[in-house]
Amino acid sequence: MSNRKGLVIEALIRTVITVILVVIVLNIGKNAGEAAGLWGTSQSIKSLENLANKLNSPDLKDGDSRQELIDLEQGDALIGFSKDSKQLRCYGCQQIYGTAFSGSLLYYSITKPLNKECDNKACVCVCSKEFAKTSLSGEETKITCGSFSCRTLEHDITPKITLEAALKKRGIQIATYPYWENGFFFVRRKNVNTPLNGMMPPPDAITTTLYIEKKQINQKIFTAACPDIPCIKE
Repeated sequence: MSNRKGLVIEALIRTVITVILVVIVLNIGKNAGEAAGLWGTSQSIKSLENLANKLNSPDLKDGDSRQELIDLEQGDALIGFSKDSKQLRCYGCQQIYGTAFSGSLLYYSITKPLNKECDNKACVCVCSKEFAKTSLSGEETKITCGSFSCRTLEHDITPKITLEAALKKRGIQIATYPYWENGFFFVRRKNVNTPLNGMMPPPDAITTTLYIEKKQINQKIFTAACPDIPCIKE
């Protein structure tokens, strides 16, 4: 009888240990899967932090322009919003690809996030989830984002950044060049449905070369990021 009880207890202990080991293994697998999922945004978040730090750095003096690199995962966008704006607009950015036709200049609009980093402040954000466009309505196509990560900028972003110089250096000659209003806009294409920023060819590589700039105009300091200098025009 004593031996039988001992065997039952031993079997019970073995069962408990097995269950514990299975739970541990499942949790390890879950954490590994979550880590793999987060890895898709890690390069974009790193670029967000780096760009915000460079734009806020006192080493970037009035009149300075510097070349920088950012890495974006497929389908992610890095977007700057000016202080008093409610949205970034990308004028002519869909027409340059021949995906929309109109006698007027069409635009994408991206609503500025309602968070502490952007509330009544200039900010730069990464959209790393559900970056998508809606259907054209009038002259506007709204762009939506399922998840923004943002950092505050110490100085406002210049009101308008034209892509003319950058596109001309790539041999693009058109009547009206795309431009960004109330911010800046970089994206890495994932598929044909990814909203693009007006640069040709469409950005597919993980690494994007850009320029940052700081300039004082009428006693106010502006910063900007753009595909090619000059970013800020008086």
